[in-house]
Amino acid sequence: MLLFPSLTASLLACLSLPSPPAATDQVLGPVNRSGLPQTSLRAHHSARMSLPQHQAVAGGDRKQDDGGLITAYLFEHPQGRVLIDAGLGRRTKMDPKDYPGPLLIKALGEFRMGDPTVTALADLGLSGDSIDTVILTHTHYDHIGGLEDFPAAEVRVTAQELAFGLNQPSNWSEPLARANVETFTFDGGTYGPFSRHHDFFGDGSLILLPAPGHTPGSTMVLVNLPQTSVLIMGDAAWTEENWAEPMPKGGLPRRVFDSDWEQGMAALYQVNSWAKAWPELVVLSGHDAGNEDKLPAWPDALH
Repeated sequence: MLLFPSLTASLLACLSLPSPPAATDQVLGPVNRSGLPQTSLRAHHSARMSLPQHQAVAGGDRKQDDGGLITAYLFEHPQGRVLIDAGLGRRTKMDPKDYPGPLLIKALGEFRMGDPTVTALADLGLSGDSIDTVILTHTHYDHIGGLEDFPAAEVRVTAQELAFGLNQPSNWSEPLARANVETFTFDGGTYGPFSRHHDFFGDGSLILLPAPGHTPGSTMVLVNLPQTSVLIMGDAAWTEENWAEPMPKGGLPRRVFDSDWEQGMAALYQVNSWAKAWPELVVLSGHDAGNEDKLPAWPDALH
C-alpha cells in the first residue's frame, strides 16, 4: 500500500518517456507452424535473488522480495542443443559471493544459489559438452557466469555486446574472454514490430531480435515451437510490468544497470504491441518470479 500515492504519481508525471517507435507494415500475430521442426524448450533457474518491485519498475509500490529468478533456457533442435543464456555456474556455487559481490548482495538483500545450469543438465542425461551453442541475450554476469562450464560450445553474441562485455571488470568478463565467441548480425528484415531480425537456424524456429538499451547489444529471442511461441526478453525487462505498462526500471537501477534506458524503451513498446496483437505469445521477462507459472518446471519441456 502506498503511503504517499500523490507523491508517487507526481514523480511518475515527471518521468518523461520517449515516444514509441514507428509501427512496421508487417502484420503482427501467430506464425505458420506447419513447417517448423520438432523442438523443445526448458527453463532452469540457477539462483534467486531479492527483487523489490519498487526497484524493478518505476512507480512500483511493493517493497517485499518478489523472488527474482536467474534463468538459462535449453532449446533442443534437430541441428543441435542451444542454451539461451548460461545462468550461473559451478564457480558461483562454490562461492556464492562470486556473484553478485558484496556490494550488490547488500543492495539486493538476499541471494540464493541453486544448482548450476550444467549440473541440472544431468537430469536429462546431458553434460556440458552436449551443448553446441550458447546464445547470449547480453553479457551481464548473471547471464554469462555459467559459460565456463560449457568450454566446447560456440558462444553467439552481437559485436556491440561482445565489446561491452569484454570491457566489464575482469572478474565479470572472464567467462566471456575465455569462451569460443562468434558474433552475428541482424541480417533479416522486418519481423513483427521489429525492423530487423536474425533467423538462427534458417527455419523460423529461433529468431533473434535487437533490443539495445539495457546493454548496447542486448538481444531478445523468439522461440517458435510446434505448439506455441515464447519470447525471451533477457533484461530488456526485469518484470512483466516493465513491458505490460510499459514502464522502465526504477530510478536507481535503470541508471546503474541500463546503458541507455530511454533507448531500451523501444523494445518495451514493441513487445507491448506484439503481446496485444498476439495474446497467445508467452512473454518471459528477465527476472520475473511469475515466469515459473508460464513454463513447466525443470526438467519438463514445452513443445
